[in-house]
Amino acid sequence: MRAKDATAMQADDADAHLLLAEVAEKLNKRDEAVFEYKSYLKLDPAGGKSKAAQKALERLK
Repeated sequence: MRAKDATAMQADDADAHLLLAEVAEKLNKRDEAVFEYKSYLKLDPAGGKSKAAQKALERLK
């Protein structure tokens, strides 16, 4: 998985965390998705997809 490799090599890549979150959510890996969405928001709180990430976290509660 390229996004996983990207976060391993460059942990501050917000887009890679977002991609991992979306994939984890689709695979019903709730805990992993929550972790990755939170990582995205921590790295880029005002990013272009921050509102979508926040909504996803609400959905996953």
